[in-house]
Amino acid sequence: MSDTADNVLVTVCNGVLNYDTDKADASAALTLTLTRAVFNEVYLGTTSLTESIKAGTAKAVGDQSELETFISLLEDFDLWFDIVTP
Repeated sequence: MSDTADNVLVTVCNGVLNYDTDKADASAALTLTLTRAVFNEVYLGTTSLTESIKAGTAKAVGDQSELETFISLLEDFDLWFDIVTP
C-alpha cells in the first residue's frame, strides 16, 4: 500500500488463495498500488478495484485481464448465511 509501505503478494494455485506479507514478485502478471483507505473501501464494498483504477485512486501495472480473471474466481455470499440448518 502506497501510504503504509506494506507489500502483499497474492497467489492462486489449485483454487486456493494464498498471501504473503512483505513480499513482492518482479515477475507478477499484475501489480496493484493503492492506499489503505482505498483498500478499506474495496473491502467494505463501497467501491471496486476496477472502479478505483478508472478513478485513478488505484494503479494497475501489467495485464489487467488478470484482475478480471481473479475477480471472477471470487464468490458473493450473504454475510449472515446459515452454517447449520435443521
